[in-house]
Amino acid sequence: MNSNKQVGNWNFELKQVFCRKTDSFGEPYTASVVITVTNGIPNIELLISKLEDNFGKQDIKDIKEFLTGLGFEKAEFVRDAIKCE
Repeated sequence: MNSNKQVGNWNFELKQVFCRKTDSFGEPYTASVVITVTNGIPNIELLISKLEDNFGKQDIKDIKEFLTGLGFEKAEFVRDAIKCE
């Protein structure tokens, strides 16, 4: 995937996508994820979901389809452990 494009005096670089789990745009969503492209690899991070939402195989399949549609061949899930006291 070419994530850079020059238009006039501007250079655009695709680096981050914000995704919402919803039936249609503008509707309430049950989960969100941020995909940040680092060194040409999408990093799936910041997954947040409501308690009633189960992030499962279909969600992974949907994200994979989106990324392969953009031309990426692989991606990484970034999972940082945060301890809340």
